[in-house]
Amino acid sequence: AGWPAQSLRRLRHALHCSDHWERLVKEAQATIGASGISVARSVELLLGLVAAWRALRESLWAQFGLSQQARSAAPLVSAVVDRLATEGRQSGDAAALQRLATLLADPSS
Repeated sequence: AGWPAQSLRRLRHALHCSDHWERLVKEAQATIGASGISVARSVELLLGLVAAWRALRESLWAQFGLSQQARSAAPLVSAVVDRLATEGRQSGDAAALQRLATLLADPSS
């Protein structure tokens, strides 16, 4: 009785979102300089970053401000998109490129 169960669930969800975001950021950092990463995998990573950012933004962490994460995410996401633009044309992976185009055309991304 008296336990703030709802608040604890929200905090646990926020921590999960933050941990997931950090894992994806580390994966993206490793991917940028790596060779042999498929265009499809890079698109999946970018989609994951967008979804994780949305979840993080909507979680409890949004109350604390996301300006630091946003400043670090912008150049990272830009580097992933640049890599996709460069390698995508050479790959011939039309399905992955279509998913990328859909993501980039989505105004909510």
